[in-house]
Amino acid sequence: MPLSQLFAGRNFDLDAAHAQLGRALAAEGLPWTPKDWTCDSRGAQELALWAETQAVTLHAALYRAYWVGAVDLSDPAALADVAVAEGMGRAEVDAAIAAHAGAAPVDAGWRRSRAAGVTAVPTYTAAGRVVVGAQPYELLVRLVTAAGAVPRLTH
Repeated sequence: MPLSQLFAGRNFDLDAAHAQLGRALAAEGLPWTPKDWTCDSRGAQELALWAETQAVTLHAALYRAYWVGAVDLSDPAALADVAVAEGMGRAEVDAAIAAHAGAAPVDAGWRRSRAAGVTAVPTYTAAGRVVVGAQPYELLVRLVTAAGAVPRLTH
């Protein structure tokens, strides 16, 4: 879906959002490819959770595919390509995608999110406090510190 359609009527400036996100990612040394579209990530969520049952972690590869490679993760063949590149067997992956093998844990997570009032991604919660959207590291440290976490300094 074009982002202009997704944000129609919401007083949303895509160019400003891209600039802000680009600065934040650049500050962290993270690559990305700006896009004027988004896709349904449900299949990617299902595949990632099913892959965990196979002792394979796909989250980082799916992130890179979407944010850096501008891959349409709503395309089952594109999803399978990501999994195969991470060492999974094509036939097994295709079968898991077709069967929606990771649907149950995704459904459970969505139910928990709706019950908690989550309406956007990312949403961070800690001790009843909620922070929505991409946020600076320091703000997230304050969030978890306020919830009782003890910060560790690493160099």
